[in-house]
Amino acid sequence: MAFKPDEYICARRVEEVVQALTAYKDQAAILAGGTVFHELVAKGMVPQIKKLIDISRLPLSYISDRPDGLRIGATTRLAELRDASVLKDSGAYRAIAEAASILPVQVVEMGTVGGNICAGLPILNFPPVVLALDFEMKVTGPGGERSIPGGDFYLDYFLTGIQPEEFLVEVNVP
Repeated sequence: MAFKPDEYICARRVEEVVQALTAYKDQAAILAGGTVFHELVAKGMVPQIKKLIDISRLPLSYISDRPDGLRIGATTRLAELRDASVLKDSGAYRAIAEAASILPVQVVEMGTVGGNICAGLPILNFPPVVLALDFEMKVTGPGGERSIPGGDFYLDYFLTGIQPEEFLVEVNVP
């Protein structure tokens, strides 16, 4: 099935994303790697989506080990997580590298941590890790930034604690 959005927005600033989400609400979808979205399109599960908001050019691809924990940007590719020595060499964070590596190579190379977490599918690799390691999701929207604890993030299949006008910018791991 071919998907042809009415509009493709290549965001370069967080404010552009918030503005587009506020304007288009449930007609908009965010993507960076697009691996989950591609599957949803193939199954005809997103007929209402008319606007695609590409966040891959935002400066949200990073892994930062700090004294208060690990910070991972939402557009960080799964391959970067798989290969990061700060994850592979740490007993506490090794589950993150493992979760990023047990997928088809195409998904690992293109998929992002944000997409895997925000899809709201418990069958994906990251939801169990989010819960087990007590991730905290940092989201932003018209009201500014807020954090959602991992235990409160997943509400139902395809449903997370992110409001329609918000999007994930970072995950924090204690």
